[in-house]
Amino acid sequence: MKSFNYKARFNDILNHRQGINFMLDYGGDQAAISIFAYKKVLESMGLNIKPRINSFVQLSALPEDEFLKKYDIGFRWLYPGSSKRTIELKEEYNNAFNFDIDDEIKKGYVQGGSDKYFIDEWGVKWQRSAYYFEMVKHPLQGKSFDEIKNYKFPDPDDVLRFKDLKNQLKDYYRENENYVISLSQSYGGILETALWIRGFMDFYMDLASKTKESEFLLDSITEYFIAFNRNYLAAVSGDVDILAIGDDYGMQDRTIMDPDLWRKTIKPRYKKLIESIKNKYSHIKIFHHSCGAIKPIINDLIEIGVDILNPIQPAAKDMDPAGLKKDFGNKITFHGGIDIQHLLMEKTPEEIKKEVFKIINILACDGGYIVAPSHNIQANTPVENIFAFYDAVLDFQQNLK
Repeated sequence: MKSFNYKARFNDILNHRQGINFMLDYGGDQAAISIFAYKKVLESMGLNIKPRINSFVQLSALPEDEFLKKYDIGFRWLYPGSSKRTIELKEEYNNAFNFDIDDEIKKGYVQGGSDKYFIDEWGVKWQRSAYYFEMVKHPLQGKSFDEIKNYKFPDPDDVLRFKDLKNQLKDYYRENENYVISLSQSYGGILETALWIRGFMDFYMDLASKTKESEFLLDSITEYFIAFNRNYLAAVSGDVDILAIGDDYGMQDRTIMDPDLWRKTIKPRYKKLIESIKNKYSHIKIFHHSCGAIKPIINDLIEIGVDILNPIQPAAKDMDPAGLKKDFGNKITFHGGIDIQHLLMEKTPEEIKKEVFKIINILACDGGYIVAPSHNIQANTPVENIFAFYDAVLDFQQNLK
């Protein structure tokens, strides 16, 4: 039996082939399902297994093969392995890293934090709170410029991060040589990493004041990610379709900083990062994540080489899918767009199906659309609504045949 050619469909989408062209995705740490909700999904499918975590901080779940095949999902995601430093930290913070998933799911929402915490390889402290691990300490907060310069970054050349990727890739291609393969983001983005290690207040003050601290941190983080992604892609000989990067530039009603400040400080560094990838691997499509109301900078992202924009948060200001399709639909591919804030949380399965059909008809017209939730599906989303979303996509797909 010949394997379905998902790569061909993916190319039709990216090249905006005439007609209704789309694919469904589940993967990375921006289009998954919370482990708290995914446990119910697995039980509803008759699978008596624990969710597997793809993002420890977000407590989101890896998809099981049964789920991927049920919904004809042709994307497969690869994730970097743990670094030597992370392995050492896992041993040091054994209480947090080795918690029992079923116990945590039963515990559910954690009010005001818990005793479970860890420090990541960048030095950021994370504590189990609500349905996630939330950052509670920033290693460079309040530090001098000399202390910032002398702070030790993770090693982008640590071979442990990449040693299993080639074999994982072979396993995917052995199953279907035409899967669309994506490399997941390894950490926060250039801006987020600066915020996380310096502290939000300190870094935004640095940025607004045009200090040497902000310039040094942004340049150093950019160089780190250039080196990391060079090794990441080399580990799979560039034989993948997508590399995911990203930051958060948007709030619910505006960009997180003035667009002109973003253009002066963040945009040129992402341009440098993306060029370092595409100069060697011109076929690689750049998937860029940013939540929120980011319409004022979408053209800028297109200009610096972003091919796929995630997560298209329709409840945010000016992020209405019809408007985005009209303004940018022939220049970029959208990934996401199915609202997790209100639609999947509050509406009925019938209302969800109607809205999913509407969004696909808008965004998939002449390609340029990968169907996915507008971020990870949240912990307390009704399980029947999760199935209503995925079933609606499958129904729409079958009705096209």
